[in-house]
Amino acid sequence: MRAPLLTVAALFVGLWCAFYAVSEPGPRVSPWVSPLPAHAVAAGYRAFVATAPGRAIPAWPEEVMRRWPPQADGPVLIDRRHTVKQPETSALGLSSYGYDDMHGFSRAFDPARRAGVPLVPFTGEITPLRLAGASAVFINLPSGDRPGLRWSEVLALDAFVRAGGGLMLITDHTNCYFHGELLSPLTTRLGLTLRPVTAADRGPERTLSPSTVAWLRVVPAPSDHPVLQGVSAFGFMTGGSALGDPAQGWRVLAATSPKGWADVWTPHRRDDSSGFTGDLKRDPQTEPNEEVPVMLAAERGRGRVLVFADQNALGATLIGFEDGARLFANALAWLTGRPIPYEARRSDTVTTFTGPRYLCTSVAGYAYRSLQLHLDRLSAASGVESFCTAWAPTASSSLLVLPESWRDDLPARLAAADRALIVLDVADPQAPQLAAAVGLSLTAPGSPIAGLRWLKAMPAPTLPVLADPPEFEPLSPAPWGLASHDGWEVLAEDGAGRPVIVRRVEGARTVTVLLDAALVKNALLGGERDRPHKLPPEGQAASRVALRLLSGLVGEWR
Repeated sequence: MRAPLLTVAALFVGLWCAFYAVSEPGPRVSPWVSPLPAHAVAAGYRAFVATAPGRAIPAWPEEVMRRWPPQADGPVLIDRRHTVKQPETSALGLSSYGYDDMHGFSRAFDPARRAGVPLVPFTGEITPLRLAGASAVFINLPSGDRPGLRWSEVLALDAFVRAGGGLMLITDHTNCYFHGELLSPLTTRLGLTLRPVTAADRGPERTLSPSTVAWLRVVPAPSDHPVLQGVSAFGFMTGGSALGDPAQGWRVLAATSPKGWADVWTPHRRDDSSGFTGDLKRDPQTEPNEEVPVMLAAERGRGRVLVFADQNALGATLIGFEDGARLFANALAWLTGRPIPYEARRSDTVTTFTGPRYLCTSVAGYAYRSLQLHLDRLSAASGVESFCTAWAPTASSSLLVLPESWRDDLPARLAAADRALIVLDVADPQAPQLAAAVGLSLTAPGSPIAGLRWLKAMPAPTLPVLADPPEFEPLSPAPWGLASHDGWEVLAEDGAGRPVIVRRVEGARTVTVLLDAALVKNALLGGERDRPHKLPPEGQAASRVALRLLSGLVGEWR
C-alpha cells in the first residue's frame, strides 16, 4: 500500500514542479491609498485584495483560443463576478427612482437584443473555455467589494482579444469603488493606465450645465473610426480618464476640450463614500489645461478593446442625450464584428429640444433634469424611446421643447410633429419667437397669483401622486400673457383665471403650451431620486402638472 501512495505523491510533486516551470505568477496589486477611508473598510470595498493572483500557464489560453477562437455570431459575455452595479437587465420604469434602475444598462443593450446578439451573463471565473466561441466580453465598472482578477483571468482575456475577440471596459472617475486598482493587472497587460482623476471641462457647449464642470457634453473630433460613425456628441456624468500606450495600438477616440483638466482625487475628502472625487476646481500648479482622454480604443492582435470612462453616461437616463445610444450600438458592433443597426430619433420616438443653458440633463435648480427623468420613465413604460438634443436633426413625431431651444429648423419640426409640448420661460427672450412658431402671440407676463385649476382632465398613468388631486393646486403661476387664444383650448388657469396651459388640436396634430416654465423646473420638482408623492405639497402639485403634460407626448394612457 505504501508504494502506490509514494508513486502518487511523486507524480503530484512532478506535476507541481512542471506547473511551476511553465507557469508565471500574477502581480500583487499595490494599494493606491493608505490608510483606507473608514467607509471603504466598513463596506467591504477591499474584498478584492483577498483574491490571490495565483499562477497561470500562458500557453493554455493560447491553445484554447487556437482550437475554439472567438466568433462574430457568438454571445457577448457579461461579467457579473467582478461587478454587479447597474447590470444589463436593470431598466427604468414608472416607479424607478433607485440609482441602479436610473443608470441601468438595459436600454443600452436593446439594439443588440433587436439584432439577435446573445447576451450571456456569467458569475464564475473567466477561463479560456468560458470565452471559447464568444464574440466579446463586457466588464462594467468592477467594484472592490467583489473578487479581484486572478492572473489566469488576465491571460485568458488577453489571449481572447488577440485571437479576434472584443473587450469593452467601463471605468469611471478617481478609482471609484476601487475599480482602477482591481483592473490594474489587466490594464497594465493591455498597455493602459487608468488615472485616479475626474474629467472636467468648461464652456456652454462642453458642459451640461453652467453649474458643473464634471457633467460634460463630449464632442469627438472628426474621425473615420467605426465607433464614432454618426456620433457628433454624447453626455458624460462625472467620468474619468485613461491613457493608452500608442506603441500598443491605443488611440484616443474622445476627449475634453483643450480647456479641460484632470481633476485629481482626494481619497479622504469624504470618508463616508468610496465614490472618491477631487474638489472639482482647477489648481493651476498641478492641474494644467489639457484635452483629457475619456474614450480609447485599440486593435490588439486580431481583436479589439474599447475603454469608456463613465458608467452613467450609458445608463437609462443619459444614454438618450445626443448620440449616446448610437455610440454604444456602434461600439458593440465594432467589438463583435457583426452589424447592429440603430436609428435614433425616429418618427415613433419622442425628442426633447433644449438649449446649451437648459440641457435636459442639467443638475441646476433652474433646469429640467427631473422633468426629463419623468419623460424617460413614461417613455420606458409605454415603449416609446426618448431622446434629448440641442443640435442634432430629428424626425421624431413627438417633441418636448424647452426654453432657449430656438433653432432655424424648429418651425418646420413643429409643423411636422404629431404631438408637441412647448415650455415657455417668462425670462426667456426667445419665448415670443417660439410661441409665434405655433401661432401664439405673447404679452408681458403677470405677477404670481396663487392657485392652479385644471379645466379639463388629461390622461395620465396610475401613480400615487395623481390620485385624488385637489381642486386648486398649491402653486402660484406667473404665466406669459396671451394677446389672444382663439382656436386654443385652455386646459388650466391660475387663481385669477389667466391661462397657464393651452392646447390646439388640428386633425391628428396636438400642440400644448405651458406658459410658465417655473412650474416644472428642478427646484420645484425635487431631486432626481425624489418620489413625487413624498415631496412637499408644491412639489407634488408640480409633479402632477409635469406627468399630465408629458403623458400626452407618449400616447394615451388607460
